[in-house]
Formats: sequence, C-alpha cells, structure tokens
Amino acid sequence: MATGTDSNIAALQTSFTSGELDPLMRMRTDLKAYFKGGRKARNVALYAQGGVRRRPGTFFRADLGADSILHEFSYTEGQDYALAFQNTKCLIYDDAGALVQTLTSCPWNAAQTKELTVAYSADTIIVWHKDFAMYKILRTGATSFTGSNFVFEIHSSGAPTYQPYYKFLAATSTITPSATTGTGTATCNVDLFVSGHVDTIMRYKGKEFQIDSITSPTVAVITVLETLASTTADADWEEQTFSAVRGFPRCGTFHDQRLYMAGSTERPDGLWGSKVAAFFNFDVGTAIADEALDVSVATDSTAEIRHLVSTTNLQLFSNGGEIYVPQSITGPITPENIRFIPQTPYGASQKVNPIKFDGATLYLQRTGKVIREFVWNDSEQSYTSNAVSILSNHLINDGVDSAALLGTTTTPEQYAFFVNADGTVAVFHSIRNESLAGWVQWNTNGNYKSFTQVGSSLMAAVERTINGSTVYWLEQFDWDITLDAVKATTTTTELSTNGSFATDVSWTKGTGWTIANGVATCSGSQSSNSDLEQSVSTTNAKTYRVKFELSNVTAGSITPIVAGGAGSSETEDGIYTKFIVASTGSNLQFRADSSFVGNIDNVSCVEVSKDFTAAHLLNTDVKATVNSAAQFGGSFTANGSGVISLTEFAPQADVGLDFVMELETMPVDATTRTGTLTGSVKRIGRVVASLFATQAITLSGNNLILSQVNTDFSQPPVAVEGEFQFFMLGFELDPTVVLTQAVPLPFSLRGLYMEVIA
Repeated sequence: MATGTDSNIAALQTSFTSGELDPLMRMRTDLKAYFKGGRKARNVALYAQGGVRRRPGTFFRADLGADSILHEFSYTEGQDYALAFQNTKCLIYDDAGALVQTLTSCPWNAAQTKELTVAYSADTIIVWHKDFAMYKILRTGATSFTGSNFVFEIHSSGAPTYQPYYKFLAATSTITPSATTGTGTATCNVDLFVSGHVDTIMRYKGKEFQIDSITSPTVAVITVLETLASTTADADWEEQTFSAVRGFPRCGTFHDQRLYMAGSTERPDGLWGSKVAAFFNFDVGTAIADEALDVSVATDSTAEIRHLVSTTNLQLFSNGGEIYVPQSITGPITPENIRFIPQTPYGASQKVNPIKFDGATLYLQRTGKVIREFVWNDSEQSYTSNAVSILSNHLINDGVDSAALLGTTTTPEQYAFFVNADGTVAVFHSIRNESLAGWVQWNTNGNYKSFTQVGSSLMAAVERTINGSTVYWLEQFDWDITLDAVKATTTTTELSTNGSFATDVSWTKGTGWTIANGVATCSGSQSSNSDLEQSVSTTNAKTYRVKFELSNVTAGSITPIVAGGAGSSETEDGIYTKFIVASTGSNLQFRADSSFVGNIDNVSCVEVSKDFTAAHLLNTDVKATVNSAAQFGGSFTANGSGVISLTEFAPQADVGLDFVMELETMPVDATTRTGTLTGSVKRIGRVVASLFATQAITLSGNNLILSQVNTDFSQPPVAVEGEFQFFMLGFELDPTVVLTQAVPLPFSLRGLYMEVIA
C-alpha cells in the first residue's frame, strides 16, 4: 500500500504471506498478492501473522551412509519413526534420530526407492512398487522391527489363498488339467506360460493349482492345491493378479477398515480392496458388503492409477486425472455401491506422493512444474484442483519428494515441503480459512534429498560434500538453532549447589561466615583466611567460569578458588566473572582474608572451554554460535579432527554450516495524481523495519548488530524488539529493500515502512 504526495510516498508492507513471487509477477500491481510478496524469500519461514523469520537450522542426527528417501511411521504418541529407504535396505530411526533397526535384503533397489508408496495402520507398514511384491514391515517392539514379503491370508487347510485373480488372456482361451489331484500338467490352447509363472497360483473353475515348472508356452507342470472339477478344456480359469509376470500394485492406503491397492503393470486401472477388518484377505467371494473388492476404474481420465489417498472419501490420482469414490455417511464402500467420479483432468506425477494439508490434498501435476490442491468445493459439490503454486511456479523444479509439517510443540504454523531435483525445497505456508498462501525456498550447503515429519519434528535426508567426500546425513530441524548440521552439544551443568543461599545447605562455613536472608555474610571476626566452600565435581586442567556478586563490602578482599586454582581477589561491591583452571582437589571456595567484611550472593560455577569439536565437519568452513544460538562465536575452518577454537571461553557452542537468508521486497510501486510510478526513476529514502526476537540484520547494505556482544560469552545478549530506521541512497527504476544476515543469529520481521522519493 502506498500513500502521500508525488515527491514523498509512503509504502507500508505489513505482510509477506504471499512469499516469493514468480518473476513474471513484476508488473502485476493489480493483484493484492503483489503487496504481500517479495522478489526473493530464501531460507525464511512465513508467520501466520504476516511476518517472516530465519528458517530453522538442523541438528546432525545420523550418517545415513547412502542416498535415502524418508517416510514417516507413527505408532502412537511418543513412538514416532523415520524410515530411510536405501538400496535393498530400510533404516529405522526414532524421533531423536537414533537408529533402532536396520532391515536388509529388502526387494527394492536405489532407483525404486524414489517411487515407493508407504502406508501404515497400527503396527503394520506396507510398501508398494509396481516392480516387486508388496513388502510388510512389522513393529514388534519400541525398538524392534521385522521385514517380510506381504503374504495373503490362506485357508487353514493350505488352500485357497485369499488373493485377487484375473484372466489376462482372451475370454475364449481354455485350460486343460491332466489330473484333478496330486501333480500333472495344465495345457492352454494359446501361448500363456513363461518362466516367471513358476510358483504362481491359478484357478480352474474356482479351484487352485500351483505351477511347478514350464514345459512350453502352452504347457506347465502343476501341483493341485484343491481338487479340480474335471480334466476337460474350460474357459473358466484365472491366474493370480499380482506376480512377476503381471506386475504388482504401485500404490495403496488404509481406508475405512480396508486395505486398498491399485495400479499394477498389466491392470494399471485396477483397484483392489481387502475384506473389511481383514487386511490380508482379498477374496472377492460372493460380493457381499464386507467382502473384498476387485474393480477396474473405467473412466476417460484413468489410464494408470499412481496414488491412493484416504480422506473423508477415497481419492485416486492417475496419470490422466483425479477421481474420488463417494462414501455414504451411513455406510461403507461395498462391492455393490462403489462408484468412481472423475473430477479434474490434470494428472499426477508418479515421483511425488500427494500429501494431506490444510483441508486439501496437495499433489504435483504430471508435468512436474505445478502444485495443485484437490479440495472439496461445497458450492459446486465437487472437487477442484486449483494451482496453488501459480504465483510462484519458478520455485517448483521437477519435484522428487513431499512432506507436511502440521505444527510443532514450539510453533503453530503448518508447512508443506516439495523437494526439487536440484536439491532445493519449495515451502508452502497456507491457512485456508484466512485466505493466506505463500511459497518460499529453502536451500543448504549441499542438496536436500527427502523430507518427512516425525512426531512434531521435521527431518531431512541431506547430501553434502565434507572433507572432499560425498556424505548423506539425517538431520532434524530445530527453531532454536541458526546453523545446519550441528551436532547436539550438552550445555554445561551448574556445578554449585544453593548458589542463591536460600539456606545454608551444601555450604561449609569457616570462622566469621553466616548464611541468612538469601546471602552469605562474613563479619570480619576471622583472625586469618577463612573459607566459604562446598564440594563440586571438577576435572584437573579444565577451565571453570565462576560468577558471583559482592555487596556491602567495607574491608578486606575475597578470592574465588576452584579445585586449587585461584582467581583474582576483589575488594568492592559488584558482579564478577572469573575463569579459573582447576588444579587439585574438588572444592569451590571463596576465601576471605583476615579483614574481609561483606556479603556474597548468586554464585555460579560451570565448566567452559574455547575448543569445541564437530567431528563430522572435518576440514570444513564452519561458523559457531553460543548461548543457545543467541550470540555469534565466529567463523572457522574445523581442523582434521573437527576442532575449532573460540576467541573467548563459553559453556557451550553450536558449530555448523551457515546458510544465507535473503528477503527482498517487490519493487515499490504506487499511483500518484500524475500517474503511476512504474517505469519512473525513484529512490527509497528511509526504511523503518519492525523487528522482534532479532540479534542481527543487514538491510540493503546497512549491517547492524542489534544486541550487545559480551566478550566473555557469559550470558546471552537480549534480543531486540521495536522499530529501527535505515537510510538508503541512489535512484533506480525498480528500487527494493533487501534484508540479509552476515552472521547466523535469530531474525524476525513484522513489517516494513518505506518512504519513496519520486
């Protein structure tokens, strides 16, 4: 929005909820989104309230060892897992990134992991791909899982097997068995049998036999599983629907007490549903309400079903369009009432699984360049597929993965993530009932490969180059850190006890010392040095930071001592910080000389260091933050052991990879009494940035550290909040305001006020 005279126009941008806009949007000042968006929004996250902040950094959780695709598994609250699919493997991590199980000899290869469909119910996970048999992963305990091929339910007698069957040859083709029991041959009147048929099951007049070997394209050696009706040629025969010959379902989901599967190689429009509450029973039976389903989705928009999504209705996404199965409020889907209602004609990409987000299903159109939302429209009583990425399509680049973060314990915002083939991520923020929708881009020092939500956390598989080698890491996003690939550091614990002197517990008082009213007092009655002390846990040659406060000092001096190592003496009121190297012993002492009179309070003793190790970041350019990422510790190159050395002591440091945050406004535009400013030379003279929870920011070249830096890193600086003024020079056709960060510190922007000089 812009107001004012021709010479001094005020532009106010209070919202960035439209995110980063496509370059083609430059002249679209007729759209509201123009004034809520930016030319760039990189490595930021959108607030629901309209502002932006630095995106979360990541903790290094595990070395994946190989390229991986992540999927979520949530058993119950507190037992959430990330499944990392690799070549013939599945690595299972808990919500803290600890490896709990590795499944080997899995049926997928590296290329197939990028097209897997994964669904779960209770303790059972099913994995689908059109080129191998369905795979089952079973949770057997909090830290134990097993993997095996999906096995259809079998009658207690050993036959029949409750699986789908289908006649793939012409209706007139016949099978002639040579025996009704035992072993024999099966002869087809046309070419049927290939080597892949070995061990598959066929049905002759509803009864099963198994193929043992192939004699010719028309003859197979068989074992009869159920007594056959005759040995005459008959057209009433079928073979198992899923096999190495006919292919396997490419997708599936659990929906309304059934397990659904769809889209095999030879039946790409096929949909199969299990018996109600019997996920491994696909026997069609007599087609009563609770029995299994086997149908072809015969619509103009269906050629190949690629994804199934369970919502209020069962949704089908094919290469040719989007379909739903209407569901009665009063009853389930049954073999008799199932219907397929084609809705939209766009088609879905095979590579990216649709995700449920903000009351809709988001999917990548088969072109690979547009994200659409499949959402019910009450007024039209049908589903629509609006292009939600239309204003930011330049951020969508051949998607390879998707995930959704539906709020966390620290932030209510919800985000959808679409990982691009180039290693960037398009991040979508949406609140439908507030008509808020915007995209930003996240990138890192490397390539994002896959995202998934685990519990209330977001995890990523990331490819990086470290020490000259390519690595694949599991990393967990955290709003409290500002760097990437940080190994979790343990903040040093407080060693002293009762440092506030609430009582005299834990302290040993020498002559002249008393503890009362929340302070320790020395009266001066001591005739020689007298100690106030307690036992603490220290390590020889380690450095300790001792903080204390003196008051009412009228005579003498006091000296802090840690395990035999002494700090300098103090003689006046004040708050003091001493760095002391432990020598011998294990006591924290405050030694009053023979004449000291005064009070001591607020005692603290913690281990500190200048050297911090990030063993995974060998010979790598890194940055460090201290005080829980609130203060910049410096830029370093980690040595061959991953060690960096701060300039000052700190109780903890986060060492990791920096990422560049950039937010740029759209070119400021306005209409005056004499016409539009579009195409006119103009200048943004003054900028007022409304900031909160911010430590540092660079605004169009003005580098401003907004908080006090403590050279001893003794305590975190106070983040600023309020309005900060900047001045800019130079006339341009399309002036913008650019916000970046030279140092990795917290940043949050509420809005901008800009004065434009025409």
